[in-house]
Amino acid sequence: MSRLKERTKDRDKRISPLAIRAQLKAIRAFGNQTPHDLGAIRQPVLVANGDQDVMVASSHSVDMARRLPHSQLRVYPDSGHGGGPARPTSFVRVRDGAFQLGGAPFRFGGTNCYYLHQQSHYMIDAVLDDAANMSLKVLRAWAFADGVGNGFPPLQPQPYQYDEAAFDSLDYAVYKAGQVGVRLVLALTNNWPDYGGMRQYVTWFLGLPDAKLLSAHAKAMAGQ
Repeated sequence: MSRLKERTKDRDKRISPLAIRAQLKAIRAFGNQTPHDLGAIRQPVLVANGDQDVMVASSHSVDMARRLPHSQLRVYPDSGHGGGPARPTSFVRVRDGAFQLGGAPFRFGGTNCYYLHQQSHYMIDAVLDDAANMSLKVLRAWAFADGVGNGFPPLQPQPYQYDEAAFDSLDYAVYKAGQVGVRLVLALTNNWPDYGGMRQYVTWFLGLPDAKLLSAHAKAMAGQ
């Protein structure tokens, strides 16, 4: 409970009684539905919740994980609804110019493997198992593939449109990294044209053929 007052800026407003009643009504209606068949979901799934969720009982998360064939359940102690954000110590953070994990200095050896998001589960297993066996704690990988006709299966073929099936390799890489204890740095774009990069965004939103023209375009706009 003491963590509730840690955030002093941009706090949410208190929820109104009308909103509370609407939420309870929706939760009750959802709870009365026939359970969905989750066995058809073959992708790895992380099910996470707090152990004291009073909005939706934590036991429902346990039941969901039980019915998903490839799931990993994580229940955060001393946490309620949205337990993951309430327990940020599981993520590496930066404080005073240094990496920290759980409040302690985090030092690591790492490597780069940009293509995990486009590979088979077998290849992902091989790369991450080797990284773990070499005691590499961190691996950087790409988490983007934008545009069509570039020789790769796109994650985002058009702006704001995503191919869910194409995310299978990326989802599995995140899952596998968690299993072997390797932390990921996931790049969401870069300045290389491979997998789209900034060139694709410049083409989409500015109508320019190459990101190299972006600087000239920005200078021209600034001079207007």
